[in-house]
Amino acid sequence: MSKQDFITAAANHLAEIEEARKGKQIVVSDFVSKDADGNTYQYVDVVMEGGGVLGLALVGYLYALERAGIRFLSIGGTSAGSIVALLTAAAGKPHEARIEKLIEVMAKMPVASFQDGDDDAREFIDWLKDETDKLFQPGISFSEIGAWVSGISKILQVRDNFKKDLGLCKGEAFKNWVSKQLTQFGISSTRSLMEKIQPGPGEISYVGNEPDPAARLARLKASLCLVASDLTTERKVCFPNDTALYFDDPYNVSPAEYVRASMSVPFFFHPKRCSVPSSQETSVRWGQVVTDGESRAQKYGANWPPKECVLVDGGIMSNFPIDAFHAKTRVPSCPTFGVKLEVDRPYTEIDSPVDLLFQLFNGARHCRDNDFIEQNPDFNKLVQSIDTGNHNWLNFNISQKDQIDLFKRGVEAAKQFLLGDGSGRSAFDWANYKEIRRGIAEAENASATGVANA
Repeated sequence: MSKQDFITAAANHLAEIEEARKGKQIVVSDFVSKDADGNTYQYVDVVMEGGGVLGLALVGYLYALERAGIRFLSIGGTSAGSIVALLTAAAGKPHEARIEKLIEVMAKMPVASFQDGDDDAREFIDWLKDETDKLFQPGISFSEIGAWVSGISKILQVRDNFKKDLGLCKGEAFKNWVSKQLTQFGISSTRSLMEKIQPGPGEISYVGNEPDPAARLARLKASLCLVASDLTTERKVCFPNDTALYFDDPYNVSPAEYVRASMSVPFFFHPKRCSVPSSQETSVRWGQVVTDGESRAQKYGANWPPKECVLVDGGIMSNFPIDAFHAKTRVPSCPTFGVKLEVDRPYTEIDSPVDLLFQLFNGARHCRDNDFIEQNPDFNKLVQSIDTGNHNWLNFNISQKDQIDLFKRGVEAAKQFLLGDGSGRSAFDWANYKEIRRGIAEAENASATGVANA
């Protein structure tokens, strides 16, 4: 399978996007640049949701944005979203088209090898994927009895995996694969990655009409936010900002360590264990967290910080970290586009213990991000969901046909976001969004002034 197989499958949608770009119908930002041929590029921040192998659809979404003349500044994500975010950041400079490189990587990605547990673990995962929907059927059937018997047998087989390693798969095959891709992109450390994602001096211009454009350009900086969950201290972690809390030499850490933590689905992968560094800088940062008027170092004394932290999938605490680059008190110079891997449902019916178990997990991973969007409804203008159909997020044996279908679904979702979906949702309107944010910024600043003068 080649990258052209993916691109050809989505050719009709891409042709519509490029036609709109030529007609200058797509306006999404006040940060722009031009290349030597006079082509104009617009810059946005982007945040991507987690979702296992469904993350292939995220690559299609970003590719469609690039074909629309859009480039990426700050990039964030959780789990599968963090993988796409990291590889996008590593693949080139902000002004460059980077996603074709990701398609090439994806076409050769050894997805099945990431399931690097023993034979018992692989059999148990296959049972989870293929048999759990047969449990708790109405009445009693031979298929249900078979699923129960098989399941109990599989659980007994993997008892030691859970007891000893707290998970089925090592996660090392995945981390080694990411490290190899980063090396091919010229990235060996966090320092080299953060240098690479910054735009060059004078590379980007501001074309908006807000006051003090020079100050806006002075604030221009690309960031990265790869989300993991620290279960030991019950905190959301954003790498590389929080690297010094978990690694001795933060600037020289391989960024593959971040996505190894971010994608570690509990019990499916071994958690990422980090020994807390004993440096002065780390001690200060851990101690600065304040509760009830005193720092945690004061409150817990010698027991703080912990000696070791256990990190798992960021989706446990924030599966869609759309607030990663949000500044509420000013009109943005560029938007933060959000990409979800599920179509939002108003509710989920719970009719069985399996439904209950899955919704316990879903409620935990969606609650924080749903609360943020509810409190900041302007973000509904920025977020697009990709309809991933019946594809299973745990299908590590995904076929080439299904990989291409997910990519195509991502491209189609981006087209709907940029051009409208023809059934009620209009195209993203940058001018209108800025007016909404202007009203919010004025209200926030007025409120802050009132509190200061009280």
